[in-house]
Amino acid sequence: AVVLLILGMAKAYFDTNSIEIKHYQVRNSSLGEVLGGLKVAHLSDIHVKNMGLMVNKILDILKGEKPDLIFITGDLISYEGPYEPALSFLRQLNPPYGMYGVLGNTEYSNKHGSCILCHEEKSKRLREKQPLIVLRDSISLLRVNGRTLNILGVDDPVHKRSHLKKALKGMNSKDPSILLAHSPE
Repeated sequence: AVVLLILGMAKAYFDTNSIEIKHYQVRNSSLGEVLGGLKVAHLSDIHVKNMGLMVNKILDILKGEKPDLIFITGDLISYEGPYEPALSFLRQLNPPYGMYGVLGNTEYSNKHGSCILCHEEKSKRLREKQPLIVLRDSISLLRVNGRTLNILGVDDPVHKRSHLKKALKGMNSKDPSILLAHSPE
């Protein structure tokens, strides 16, 4: 039982402290036509607690990859951590086509309350200038290579906050789409 516990703890530590990088090429589709050679980065479950070794490694990877567009699918912050390190992380990224994201369960359950990734601190007012465009059951239309890309985002389905039908309003189904969700199931 002790060996299984140690193996389980080692796997959890590895899964939490490792970075997985995969490269894909999108071809022969309307999405591939719109993105036309752009490099897109997808980040999820970073759980930024501080600007430590792991976060700096991610920044180094992104600086080397030079993405044109970044998607973040939740859990940018940790449950108990402050928001400032995550905001500092975001401010160091400046992809030409912007950053789009959705909230994950840690953003909703963070002990510091109001999500200052998209709202002014301790307020219901949305931030005027945001490094990250947060999609909460909504859509953003992005013009790329003379075409429109639908970027949809739904709130965290784990907490039963997602409303896909609401996010689909205003979408042109003839344009390619990308759906961002923290828990895609």
